[in-house]
Amino acid sequence: MTNEIETVKPAPFFDYSALGISVVDTDFLRSKEISMKARTHQVMIDNGRDLIEAKARIEHGVFNQWCKECLGITQPRAWEFMAIAEEFGKSSESDDLIENLNKTSLLLLSQKKTPDAAKEEVILMANSGKVTTKETEAVIEKNKEYEKSLEELQAKYNELQKCETPKENYENNRPSPRRARFQSSGRVFAQKI
Repeated sequence: MTNEIETVKPAPFFDYSALGISVVDTDFLRSKEISMKARTHQVMIDNGRDLIEAKARIEHGVFNQWCKECLGITQPRAWEFMAIAEEFGKSSESDDLIENLNKTSLLLLSQKKTPDAAKEEVILMANSGKVTTKETEAVIEKNKEYEKSLEELQAKYNELQKCETPKENYENNRPSPRRARFQSSGRVFAQKI
């Protein structure tokens, strides 16, 4: 009996060659890693969906208590699951994508403060292969700095828009056509033309 297991992409998180096991066993372990991560991610999405539905039916102020006493999870953990469900539970395309993201990356990408451009960039990276937490954090930080720079530029632009242009300044302060103003010794004299 031969063990034919589909070869999968190696994860950058663990060096299977260090185990000193056969290629078949390495491929087996890699496939188990992928299937367990997929199930874990799917459970987080499903739990998030369930929490969203439950929250809609529970009276305001009781949800956190219900999560703690009935489910044994804290309010922040419940909100994390709901955010992941809202971000990644929308389509079946997310299933392939989340295989290449770890739990921390999913949490980072599902936060409202994460720039949309960062989400899109990490998703593109995940479509090409595994994405580490460090890579996700770097992309998010880069995009936050970019957004901050854009905001600063926008504020400077808005300030400049408030200023008079040189032409407007001249038009508002030009001398009358009949009189020219001269300044001499700190006094202003008017002279007829």
